Amino acid sequence: MVVGAVNIRHELTDKLFHSGGHIGYGIRPSARRKGYAKELLRLALLESKRLGILKVLLVCDETNEALLYKLKF
Repeated sequence: MVVGAVNIRHELTDKLFHSGGHIGYGIRPSARRKGYAKELLRLALLESKRLGILKVLLVCDETNEALLYKLKF
């Protein structure tokens, strides 16, 4: 069963710089709050580094409390 997916953007357009960032991911609603998003983000950051993206921009809506919490690490 697929619980989530991630996209790593190697380069940012102006639109992505303001509203998307380098990493986009989503978790199936039934699989949320089980640590999958944290692990997916950790792996995406490692892969971004491997790809040579040394500064990663993460963007989220200010109402996304779950992601805001994860970004405080």
